[in-house]
Amino acid sequence: MRFCLHLTALLTLASLSANSQGTTTFLYDQQSASDETLPTSGASSLWDTASGQSFTPGLPFVDFVKLMFKDANPNDGFGVTVNVTLRSGSINGTIIGTTAAGTIPNAFAGPATFLFPAEVPVTPGVIYYINVVPQSGGPFSIFGSAFYNYPGGTAFVGTHPDPTADLWFREGIIVPEPSSAALLLLAGAAFACLRRKNRT
Repeated sequence: MRFCLHLTALLTLASLSANSQGTTTFLYDQQSASDETLPTSGASSLWDTASGQSFTPGLPFVDFVKLMFKDANPNDGFGVTVNVTLRSGSINGTIIGTTAAGTIPNAFAGPATFLFPAEVPVTPGVIYYINVVPQSGGPFSIFGSAFYNYPGGTAFVGTHPDPTADLWFREGIIVPEPSSAALLLLAGAAFACLRRKNRT
């Protein structure tokens, strides 16, 4: 029995260390829409580059933010490079996290994911602010809609809130999944322990 406990503990540690070799899952905490399709023209609006969104997290940290972009001038041949800051207090308040810069190619239209280099601690139930920061490239637009009705925040144009609308956004955490090899090791350990128990 002691052998089984030691073996299970060792293989559990092995599976945890192998998590980085498996796939990852995006777990959405807050979002204004539950799908990643472009809003229809009748239900959407376009904000300029000085845009943001407030939200109220339910989880204690943030790993990523997704926003919906569109190239405002697909004929210029330029994409755009932007990053996203996470702020506390107000839309121009203290920066508590900055994502890596992401390049949106020319004529792109759709969701883009921005990852923070490390999880950003937040307090559940407190309002925080997503702010898009252009770095270089041509003009772009951010999708939003008056039909999203996200209850935990609102869209911002510059520093001005728009209580009638929300940006398309999703935010949350990244959950690593164990690799196939780790799962096989755990299954083998369980089988070996069952056989050993049956022999005693």
